[in-house]
Amino acid sequence: MKRILFVCAGNICRSPMAEGIFRKLVRDQNLEHQFEIDSAGTGNWHEGEPAHPKTVKMLELHRSGFKHAARQVRPSDAKFDLILAADHHNLANLTHMLPNTQGKTRLMLEKTEVPDPYYGSLEDYRNVYDMLLPALEKLLEELKLEL
Repeated sequence: MKRILFVCAGNICRSPMAEGIFRKLVRDQNLEHQFEIDSAGTGNWHEGEPAHPKTVKMLELHRSGFKHAARQVRPSDAKFDLILAADHHNLANLTHMLPNTQGKTRLMLEKTEVPDPYYGSLEDYRNVYDMLLPALEKLLEELKLEL
């Protein structure tokens, strides 16, 4: 089993979007039993809240919706095999929050950060979705080789 954690600042925009996309990709290939998928934030200000309405809308448009309640990264998250941060700031925060996870943490995208759409339009959320989808498709293909 592979355990994957997606992380952004508040766990209501980017990380739940990545979680929803990845859950659907895994579900579409009947691999749910091979993965534990979750998301969290480096901050706690949205703890217990659902995903941002525009994140929910974007996931629903792509049949990727799921029940989500925001949470902060906790020490037990060190159990994850791969921890993917939306940007360098959150990656740096993870270094302090989960100090024993070096080698398991990296950015969600290989060559760039995932922009925070929090104050943006639905189009900004669509752009984030469009950035994440191919990267997560590639990630799943890579991880399937390790199963």
